[in-house]
Amino acid sequence: MEQQSDLVTGEAPLSRRAIREAAERESRRPARVRRTPSPVNNPTPGSHRWIPRAAVLTSLAVATIAVPISAGAGNVSTDVQAESGAEPQVVDVPEVQAEAVGPTATSILATASSGSAVPASLAQSVPTEQRTVAAASRSEERTSLTTSGCDITNLPTGTNGNLSSEGLCELWDTGQYARADAADALIALNEAYKAKYGVNMKITDGYRTLASQVSLKGTKGGLAATPGKSEHGWGLAVDLNAETYKGTEKFAWLKENAPLYGWDNPAWARAGGSGAFEPWHWEFTEGVEGRS
Repeated sequence: MEQQSDLVTGEAPLSRRAIREAAERESRRPARVRRTPSPVNNPTPGSHRWIPRAAVLTSLAVATIAVPISAGAGNVSTDVQAESGAEPQVVDVPEVQAEAVGPTATSILATASSGSAVPASLAQSVPTEQRTVAAASRSEERTSLTTSGCDITNLPTGTNGNLSSEGLCELWDTGQYARADAADALIALNEAYKAKYGVNMKITDGYRTLASQVSLKGTKGGLAATPGKSEHGWGLAVDLNAETYKGTEKFAWLKENAPLYGWDNPAWARAGGSGAFEPWHWEFTEGVEGRS
């Protein structure tokens, strides 16, 4: 017969007596108490969650580095709860004053030269609202805008149409003259104009003697100022050749850039102004206003 399936192959079968004794020994053993593992107290939704220690230390490190850099950083407290349930710890970060880097706006303005010429390239490209009207500012300390040799501190003496030749400067190769400071500024404007259009500005009239004012009044009538009243007689006005200003683009350029050098087409000479329309007539603004 085949051996029963519950017998181990290779071992002798147990006797009935041995089986009975083994059963009695087993019955005398105390009953085992099956332990049920205690339930895990999982936090309910909305209950407090503790921050892992590594996260706490990382947060402290970040706060220690970042807070002093912030503008206006003062004593900053960071509450941290330990895993053991100890009282919150407060970490004080000392106040650190941020040090300014680079020059301040005040120092830049204080050191800027009031007599700096406006470069020709900038006069064509820099937006009007960002420009410094350096050329229009006149003072005894200011130096010439150009190397024309005009001494802007040596102004002519005399009356309208009868100014001394000393203090008048020629306007490049035009054969026309203007008061030294006005001429220096106009020469600088011409350099910018030439850089833009490749040619010099053409001037038909500059300083006018009293005799020339009388002659002009006789030929042009109302278009000419009363002799002795013209700004040309003070060396503060010029008339431009039509080739220099004619055309929307050129006139717009002059209107935008000439004031940077102290020159402008006065309000009375513009369309709708109080006087005759004279787009060719330009004046050295500071000189004119300085006499008023």
